[in-house]
Amino acid sequence: MTSHYRTEQINGDMLTPISVFQRLKGEKKFILESSDGYGKKSQYSFIGMNPYKEIIGNGKTVRIKEGKREQTSLKKPLDVVKAHIPEITLDLPFPFYGGAVGYIGYDAIREYEDIGSRLKDEIAMPDLHLMFYQELVVFDHVRQEVTIVALDIEGDRCRKAFYTDKKEAKKGNVIQQT
Repeated sequence: MTSHYRTEQINGDMLTPISVFQRLKGEKKFILESSDGYGKKSQYSFIGMNPYKEIIGNGKTVRIKEGKREQTSLKKPLDVVKAHIPEITLDLPFPFYGGAVGYIGYDAIREYEDIGSRLKDEIAMPDLHLMFYQELVVFDHVRQEVTIVALDIEGDRCRKAFYTDKKEAKKGNVIQQT
């Protein structure tokens, strides 16, 4: 799949992943923090916001939310997830640059295997909840650089908004200055 993307680098020598996360505008933010000596496996921290899609599964019911639209599927939850994960390869130096972030709980396997009776659900947590992101901030611990990445994974982002987002990032409006 061909996807478009834009990147913008900013100096990160006075920033930490936590400070970047706290300054970010956006909803449903996440941080995947790496801080184990900053070797090859822990060179980057990833921060995302504003998922364009969510998949929430509970038993045989899977809800797919895209913006204000929501649809329900009665297919097996992991099959729905597999159908929605984009297969893209971009010429970016990071091991992660967008896609699904969330969790798949142990009970999701019940749609595939008999693992015994279901226990009482005291916290009403879905079996799986994945959010799909195309706005990401990548913190490079080794180079002390922060890269803002804007993807157009499904090719449906408004062209004007896509380029406006890049201009806003350049002006520093993606990361609020304190």
